Amino acid sequence: MRDYENDYTQVPGGRVWELKDKGFVVTVGTWINKYPEVKKLILYEFDLPDSTEFKIELHWNIGSGWSGDRI
Repeated sequence: MRDYENDYTQVPGGRVWELKDKGFVVTVGTWINKYPEVKKLILYEFDLPDSTEFKIELHWNIGSGWSGDRI
């Protein structure tokens, strides 16, 4: 098991996908609702079109995944 410096489950995360039939989709946690301005930053940082879909997936919620407290 790896020893992480910081608990990455406490950092907002997500993933960018390119789907053949849908174009780009960004999966994020519900944290995006609290910080809607981040959508523009993500589009800019990854050079994505404005038509990019943002989809909520619980996996990307803050606190999900392996915590530094787990063995």
